Amino acid sequence: MRSVFVLVVYTLLAGCAGQTELSTRPGLEIRGTVTWIELEGGFWAIRGDDNKVYEPINLHTDYQVEGLPVTLRASMRRDRMSTRMAGPIIEIHSIRRR
Repeated sequence: MRSVFVLVVYTLLAGCAGQTELSTRPGLEIRGTVTWIELEGGFWAIRGDDNKVYEPINLHTDYQVEGLPVTLRASMRRDRMSTRMAGPIIEIHSIRRR
């Protein structure tokens, strides 16, 4: 019985470690538009061409322009939380104007 418990705990811990590692890799390419969302005091977001809203944690001030079309490479940040719940939290690795 003890070995089953140890196996379950090990499996859960290994799964959590892998998720954090994968969440920081720049695997997303997003084409969208920068937008200001009036929620929880307001914040800058990216509305993807797929109409999905992404919440970047590091959108540079040069790109904080309402309606600016952009293409970016980013990673999902599953290790971050937000009270806004507008969409997935992302970390931008590269961004350019379209």
